[in-house]
Amino acid sequence: MSENRKTYQILVIEDNPGDFVLIEEHFKENRVQIDLDHAKTYREAESLLIRETGRYDAVLLDLTLPDRCGNDLIEEVLNLSYPSPLIVLTGHSDLEFSIKSLSIGVSDYLIKDELTASNLWKSILYSIERKLASKRLEDSEKRYKKLFENNPSPMLIWDIETRKIVDCNVEALIIYGYTKKDLLNLAIDDLREEEDNRQEMEQEYSQVYPKAVRAHKNKSGSLIYMEENGHTLEYKRRNCILMLLNDVSEKINLQEQIIEHSIQAEEQERNRIANELHDGIIQQLVISGMFTQNLLDLKGDPDLLDQKITKLYNLLNKITSDTRNLSHKLKSAEVETMSLSEMVGQLVSQLTNSSDIHFTLNNYLPENCIIDMQAKINIYRSLQELCNNIVKHSGATEAVITMEKVENDFFLSITDNGRGFEMNGTKTEGIGVANVKNRVKKIGGIIQFNVKNNGGLHVNIEVPNL
Repeated sequence: MSENRKTYQILVIEDNPGDFVLIEEHFKENRVQIDLDHAKTYREAESLLIRETGRYDAVLLDLTLPDRCGNDLIEEVLNLSYPSPLIVLTGHSDLEFSIKSLSIGVSDYLIKDELTASNLWKSILYSIERKLASKRLEDSEKRYKKLFENNPSPMLIWDIETRKIVDCNVEALIIYGYTKKDLLNLAIDDLREEEDNRQEMEQEYSQVYPKAVRAHKNKSGSLIYMEENGHTLEYKRRNCILMLLNDVSEKINLQEQIIEHSIQAEEQERNRIANELHDGIIQQLVISGMFTQNLLDLKGDPDLLDQKITKLYNLLNKITSDTRNLSHKLKSAEVETMSLSEMVGQLVSQLTNSSDIHFTLNNYLPENCIIDMQAKINIYRSLQELCNNIVKHSGATEAVITMEKVENDFFLSITDNGRGFEMNGTKTEGIGVANVKNRVKKIGGIIQFNVKNNGGLHVNIEVPNL
């Protein structure tokens, strides 16, 4: 059909000859070029509509025909005449029926006794324009649907109010492993992993608004990290979110591998430096100390030489002690042979002796507590970094470390009476705190920083199933 044709193709389905003649007169009065076809029964109309599919600009239908009438007639002709607009003509007014007719696709509902040349032609023109607009919208929706279905990225549409998934494309079915029927029975929250300790990691990788990276889970329960990018739209008369998804699991796994390799390299470097200090510098200084003692027997002025050598000997002892302390800090606290309790006890002793802060250890770990080597290193290094922050930045005088294990869950807390700091402030956190977070995350743990009302900082670390 065309909007600009000079001759309009009209089909009139009317069994009353007088009414048909009246319609012809109305068209002549409007001085419009009309190519008019006439069907007196439903069967005649069916034959014409099947043979002339898409030919008619509009179809006028009488509600009562010899072989069909009422609602059934309307539905049959609607199916046959599509996409031509259908205008119903009737001899009596039935408001309820007319509303129902319009709701199922009838373009207009005209009363024969009230019919004039003017309102008949207006109804036809308006119906044609509405149908053309509807056709353009339908074509646009089909193109949109095709783009949606064939998009190479997973896409979901979910209802804002109910959060139910109302549509998805093929790629979404592939990545989540569901059938379409099963996926449309879920809500968007059923695909997202619960907001637990992964929340901080997701925020860490979320850099561009409104994009957000969240942990999702597929049908088998495996985690996949999806970059979500969505916008609102009206879909099937509901306010919905169209969500474009990008699987960034490989990227995040690669970043985690880089972090793990950095941690391993850090441990190796610490051990290398510790070994060099212990086997090289300390041994040389010990020999130097012994050598100065022997000098006492070789000089003629024992008093003066004794005074100088004693000072030198004390100085060398101090260097030896300081170097040994540095070695303990750098070395992995003999992680292969020492338990976590022994390692933390040694750390607390060193911190108390080398700082103005009194560290107290409340150790409730069982004597036979066995912790995986990787977890033990990460817990110890995290504690060491947090304690160093207390010494350097807190201004505290006391700090309490508590360790315990309840069934399979490990708990570590550190509390100080210093000035505290705000983890969620605008300033970027230091490398040390970032490393602690990465270490705790690597072993599946949760870390929380809480500033106390009366000053100081309280840090909780929880590692489930350790």
